[in-house]
Amino acid sequence: MNLLNPAFVVIGGDLAHVYDPLVAGLREVLYQRSTTLATRYLQILPSVLDERAGIIGCAFMVLEEVLSPRSIDAALAAAPTEVDRPDQLTD
Repeated sequence: MNLLNPAFVVIGGDLAHVYDPLVAGLREVLYQRSTTLATRYLQILPSVLDERAGIIGCAFMVLEEVLSPRSIDAALAAAPTEVDRPDQLTD
């Protein structure tokens, strides 16, 4: 909390189903261990993704990998050039 000073803490997964009993204890611990400045505007929220959180997270990770600069560069390097494609050559 003190180092990153997030605006939100999102409770997800199975813990989101027990949000109400969990959040009181979580707030107590966070406020005890963090500076007042770090928790002044902090919001603790339940995830709205419910059962879809894992699938959405996996899809995001795949897209992040596929569209990363390293992956794009590798795909462009492996793509055939115009000279490599005989159907594109003219006499």
